[in-house]
Amino acid sequence: MTKVVLMLAALAVLLVFHMWASARPRRLWYLGAITPVIWLGVLIWMAVTGVFRDNLLGLLFGGLAPMAVLLGIWAYGREAADAREAAAETAGNAAPEDADKE
Repeated sequence: MTKVVLMLAALAVLLVFHMWASARPRRLWYLGAITPVIWLGVLIWMAVTGVFRDNLLGLLFGGLAPMAVLLGIWAYGREAADAREAAAETAGNAAPEDADKE
């Protein structure tokens, strides 16, 4: 029971971090890529060690589906960050380095 609670808590913390990191400004785009890259490393490690050898459904639902969710969260966060930056620019709240260009 304790292991399940700890795993769920770790998953919640990971998802909250990933959502936060994915919505950072454009210049910090790599923060949202940390979680999918780590998950890709885990998938590669699992493939090399033979975890998915005879289990195609395990690969699809345990490996590729979470990767698709993580990449979807990252894409949504990128769009939200871009929309915030565009709204700030149209409202005249451009960053100081952008003001020099005008």
